[in-house]
Amino acid sequence: MFLPTQVQGTDLALGPADNEILGPTQGATAVFLQNPVGAGQYNYSILAGPGRVLFGIEGIEFAASVDVRVQYYFGALQLCSDRVRVKTSPFLLMANNNTVTRTIVSSISVPGPDDNSAFTAAFDAADNVPTTIIPAATANNDVWAQDEWEIGFTQVPATGGGVKTRTVVLDLPRNRGLGTYAIQNMLSSGVGVFEQIKGTASGNVLTYGGNIECSGPVTVTKPEPSMITASGGSSSATLRSPARMVPPCPEL
Repeated sequence: MFLPTQVQGTDLALGPADNEILGPTQGATAVFLQNPVGAGQYNYSILAGPGRVLFGIEGIEFAASVDVRVQYYFGALQLCSDRVRVKTSPFLLMANNNTVTRTIVSSISVPGPDDNSAFTAAFDAADNVPTTIIPAATANNDVWAQDEWEIGFTQVPATGGGVKTRTVVLDLPRNRGLGTYAIQNMLSSGVGVFEQIKGTASGNVLTYGGNIECSGPVTVTKPEPSMITASGGSSSATLRSPARMVPPCPEL
């Protein structure tokens, strides 16, 4: 959780330089006092006035819940308490009929049928959408570079109604030549990168991102979305239980 310091009318809102007050580095409790003197203590004057104090919460894990509890004391006497539960958005897979906004193509420069220099040159010359050509040396001539990431999105309620969508790159544990590419080249104000599983060990190369796909709704006991992955050390596909995919899954 972050403490806002930027004045917007009568409100206090978050700015780029505002700091964490609760979380992995600051602990689970923040205290607002008249005369703060130690770590985790803040002046309660920030809570005075007619406007709102708009604390910020950063999502660290998908579909995780956190309870925020406020307790008001007069001396040692607790006068009141309130609690709100906040849940972060799940990671949602892209549908194959989404509008293309950007393409990323790895250059493969090796003798033989894998060489794609003519393809990348023609693709780069097209004016349809912005294109990034990853140099062969950076991609380590990896012909399955799409297994390095799965690109999806999150959605959260927007202020004033509707939803706010953010592109998210799920960085997966392939970690060949492109192991650091996402965090160094894709992360931006409109694109998040999730790295918590990229260091996990995997003995089955078919569990990488190129083999995670979203199907249309299927009917088991009722119409539900589902996820298809390659598994078992072969190219066979497995239809996962609908419970394994957090709805809503974009319909294909």
